Amino acid sequence: MRILIICITLLSIGCPCLNAKEIDFETLYSQLDDAIAHSQKYVAVRESRISSLKRQLNTKDAKKQMNICHKLYDEYKAYKNDSATAYIKHSILLSEKLGMKNKTAEYLCECMLQSSVAGYYPEALQLLSRIHTADLDRHGLSLYYRATNHLYGEMAFYTNDHDMQQEFYRKANVFRDSIFSTYPHNDNLYLQKREDQLIAAKKYREALSINDKWLNMVRKDSHEYAIVTFFRQQLYSIIGQNDMTKYWLAKSAIADIHNAIMDQASLWTLADRLSKEGDTERSFNYISFAWKASQTFNTRIRSWLISPILSNIDNNYQKGIYENNRNLKVFITVISLLVVLLVFLLFYVNKQRRRIAMGRNELKKINDELEHINHELYSANEQLEKTNLKLDESNRVKEEYIGRFIGICSLYIDKMDDYRKKVNKLLRNREFTELAEITKNAEFKEKEMDELYANFDAVFIHLFPTFVEDFNQLLKEPNRIHLSDQKKLNTILRIFALIRLGIDDSVKISEFLNYSLNTIYNYRAKMRNAALGNRDDFEGKVKTLGTLPVPALH
Repeated sequence: MRILIICITLLSIGCPCLNAKEIDFETLYSQLDDAIAHSQKYVAVRESRISSLKRQLNTKDAKKQMNICHKLYDEYKAYKNDSATAYIKHSILLSEKLGMKNKTAEYLCECMLQSSVAGYYPEALQLLSRIHTADLDRHGLSLYYRATNHLYGEMAFYTNDHDMQQEFYRKANVFRDSIFSTYPHNDNLYLQKREDQLIAAKKYREALSINDKWLNMVRKDSHEYAIVTFFRQQLYSIIGQNDMTKYWLAKSAIADIHNAIMDQASLWTLADRLSKEGDTERSFNYISFAWKASQTFNTRIRSWLISPILSNIDNNYQKGIYENNRNLKVFITVISLLVVLLVFLLFYVNKQRRRIAMGRNELKKINDELEHINHELYSANEQLEKTNLKLDESNRVKEEYIGRFIGICSLYIDKMDDYRKKVNKLLRNREFTELAEITKNAEFKEKEMDELYANFDAVFIHLFPTFVEDFNQLLKEPNRIHLSDQKKLNTILRIFALIRLGIDDSVKISEFLNYSLNTIYNYRAKMRNAALGNRDDFEGKVKTLGTLPVPALH
């Protein structure tokens, strides 16, 4: 008899705008999946509005601050319960401070409603006791009736005590009747409560008519659209139209996500239905997202409602994984047998191929050895060529400096002989004063040292004409050396000229240039720090400047 009544009801109600057979669930679920994938974008929009309001809280005007706190409560009430409660309570404090009793009473009503939504019924009853209805205007009374109706309705739904349940329902109905008497007949809340009343009386056709009216009043994809479509799916669920129920649940869930609503029921209700129908993977994805949303809203009652569904879906998901793994093992076993057979065939074929390949491998081995020997011979020849070039360079340097040294020695002997004759003449003439002047004057040494360095510079520049230019290429731009006389080196260049010639002992360099050892160290360190590359490689690079290139081997 009951089945017959439901069938008659289904035929009589139907849907004026949608046929269940026309629903494209794949497209619908694709839209829902897309909304989930881009959910952070919608959250960012809400967070942007919240941030903008928070920046306005810096005002010292208490009334403006109260209004902004109330706007923040509106933004948070379906998004994050803790923040919503904090801001509505702050609005209450500010209204009390300003002596605005009507606003205080209104905000207490809204705080009570938020507490009952979050499942904090003792806190909601305590707030109810603080409300003085005499302080409320018509708008405030509407809020009061809505909040108390919701509170007693929720308490009735969740209590296990039959007598208390009946008493709570009685009180909820009293305040529902008050809503009917104060709210306009085209108000969303009026239509919602009227629909609830008709469903309770099993007047489904009239209830659907009310929902049609309500649905036509709200903007599609808004938060209100999510609410009206959720109530619409409840009506179809009662009368047993499963496809229509899922359709409107999906529509409601999409609107919730687009509006960054975290206090949502549509998605986890849809996930529960899909799980029971065997669509395990989709239901698992939806319940996972719904669970994260509930954690953002952060109320125990939402977690309590979702937890059993999450557990059942997770169990079904694990069973699905187990079945898939079992099937996978069967496939792997069959594939393994085929692989064994294939390996046997490959082994036989490869055995034949190896016989042919062995000869090739021997030949290749011999070729590789020859190539290796040729490579070693090439490397030896190249190294020998480099050694010969270094010897040639060394011989050339020695020839130049030895030839110049012999000339200097001969010249120096002549100078010493002239000096002897001059001294001897002064002694014969008893010109002791002039002799003393000559012997104590240091210009002779300086002149000789300058001539020595001039000879050294001339020979070095002759041997390495591009040394100064090459040396500068190793230095950073500000530290490069520019000579006024291209035929004469300065002290730094002489130090590194000696290093280029193989004299890198600072003691020998200091003796030759007649500078202190510390000065030589400082000059060398200064140039290393000015190097373009690694400072530790600098002097090694200096030693290769002007080296003749190694000719290519053919």
